[in-house]
Amino acid sequence: MIHPQENPPLVSGYHKTNAMLQRMVAEKLIVKLSRPHVTLDYMYALKGKRRSLALSNYEHELACGDVYVGLKQTGSLEEWVYYPRFTSVEPDRKARLQGIRQDLYFEIDRGTEPLWKIENKVNFYPSGPYQVIFTAPTRTRADAILRVLETTGRGHQFLVTLQEWITDPLGEIFVSPIDISERRTLANLQ
Repeated sequence: MIHPQENPPLVSGYHKTNAMLQRMVAEKLIVKLSRPHVTLDYMYALKGKRRSLALSNYEHELACGDVYVGLKQTGSLEEWVYYPRFTSVEPDRKARLQGIRQDLYFEIDRGTEPLWKIENKVNFYPSGPYQVIFTAPTRTRADAILRVLETTGRGHQFLVTLQEWITDPLGEIFVSPIDISERRTLANLQ
């Protein structure tokens, strides 16, 4: 994200980062996405890897980017898939982390989808050796999702975390519907 304002509050490395992004756009390595509104920051994406940005999905895509950055900074990210197709479900993202034996599917929740839709989505996921992680924008929303997950009887297959906690994805940030009082690491939930 690069701030579009004329006089942004500059942080260390702003000009170098902006120059690097402009060079990558000129070399056609990435594309600069159109902003859905002039007050929003620019986003960049790999060519062909991006759905069009609209006001309705801007915050969602920003949250997806935050998850990617959190995972990438661990040095353990082996794979990142943009809108993977998984049987009859379309998760927001898929990741593989070194040291975690299961694929991780991410559902980035912004609090806009009714809980019955989340329940339906969970029921469409087949049983299997993978985990689905819901990132919630607030504790209230995380608790509501956990209540939905408690009724599914799928153990640690579905987990919840807060969007703000994803900056430490290898830490004790995940909550399982089996024990909602305790935060645990992914390694402990395999």
